[in-house]
This record gives sequence, C-alpha cells and structure tokens, in this order.
Amino acid sequence: MKIKLIFEKFAPSLFILILVLVAFIGFSWKEIAKLESIFSKKENEQTVTGVAGPRLDRDDLKGYAKELGLDSDKFNSCFDGQKYKDELDMDVAYGYELELEGTPAFFVGGHYIDGVVPFSILREAIEFELKGGDCSKMPANLTDYVSSDKEDINIERGEKKGREDAKVVLVEFGDFECSYCGQFWSESEGQLIKDYVDTGKVLFVFKQLPLFTVHPNAVNAAHAAYCASEQGKFWEMHDLMYKSHGY
Repeated sequence: MKIKLIFEKFAPSLFILILVLVAFIGFSWKEIAKLESIFSKKENEQTVTGVAGPRLDRDDLKGYAKELGLDSDKFNSCFDGQKYKDELDMDVAYGYELELEGTPAFFVGGHYIDGVVPFSILREAIEFELKGGDCSKMPANLTDYVSSDKEDINIERGEKKGREDAKVVLVEFGDFECSYCGQFWSESEGQLIKDYVDTGKVLFVFKQLPLFTVHPNAVNAAHAAYCASEQGKFWEMHDLMYKSHGY
C-alpha cells in the first residue's frame, strides 16, 4: 500500500521527466541528422567529374608513410591505435560549432569563403586584408564570395605553414577525401604558397574536418595526417593524399 501511495504521488513528475528526456533525445538526433544531410547535400553538389577517386584506404595510407620515410612501427602504432582520436573529435566539433556546411571552407582574415573559388578571388581577398580589410569598402566582386562578418578562428589547433606574425591568416577546413579540396590543392594551393606564404604575407592553417557521413576513408586519412605530423611530415602526407585524387 505504501509503495502504491508513493508511486501515485510521484507518477506525474516521473511522467513529465520521461517526456522531457524523450523530447531531448529526439531533438539531438534531429540535429545530427540535419548536419549529416547538409554535409551530404553539399558534397553531392560538389562532385567533380572526370577525376579518379583518391587512393586512401588503410594500405594506401601506410604505403604513403613508407614513401615518406617515416618510422613504420611508430606510424602504424599511432594509426592503428587512433592515437589522436580525441583531437580529431575536437576538430570536427569545432567545424560543427562554426556551422560549416562542407569542405573546403576558408577564412581569410576571419572572413568566410564557402567552397572552391577562382584563385583570382582568393588573391583579391588576401590583398583586401593586407590593405586593412575595411568591410565598408569591400570591392563589389568580392561580396558574392566573401562574408562581411568576421569570425575569431581558433588556430591553436591546426597545422601551420608560414610566418606566425604574418599580417593575414588564411584557414582552410579540409577533408582529404573531398574532391573539391583536392581541386583547391591542385589548382590554387601552390600559387598561394608561392605568392603569399613564402613571402611572409600569409600564415596558412589547415584544420581537419572529415565528412565521415559521405566519405568512408576520410577519418582514416585524418588519422594518417595526425600520425605523420607526429614525425614532422604533415604537409608531405597532406600533399600525397591530395595528389592521389589524380588531378
């Protein structure tokens, strides 16, 4: 009888608590599904035709490590054990926090550029920032590509190339299996490095954002990059993986 009275007393509260929990779980899964849908849609829109798929399975990645002269035992232990899983999870979470809708995604001086753009546009965006980046005076041809809003991008975590004190910071959020990321690497990155990074004007930062819902090898490729970085060969591994796209 006492148990029944206790149950009757607290039943309404328990029922409300259960409803709240069910609603919360449903909302969380809805948001996850929404993000996956955004990434899938974005990548489907960015299909590059006429290009062979990248070679990024586990054997390929270990082969690249050997090609780069990395310590195979050390690399394989790092790679197979997913040593940097927590770091990768944090990088992906940061991309979600910024509400990025695909890769590549760029921030030039904190201003967002969505996807691959002609190098001429990227050049003009950099030159605009080098001259002070006054958004009230942004050239008309940049407004279609470059957001006037400015984000304070955390670059503490990320692979860097160039002078730390460069006037402009250019951040790329990339996925090694993303066809358009490979296109950017093939068509624009070399010129970016030559004209702006090597001359000390731009600090180039690469941050991981594997689109794991649409790219089955993206996460392994990201782990390979972390493990290569551990041995001082991030950029070399980065180049080999993008070269495998076949551009």
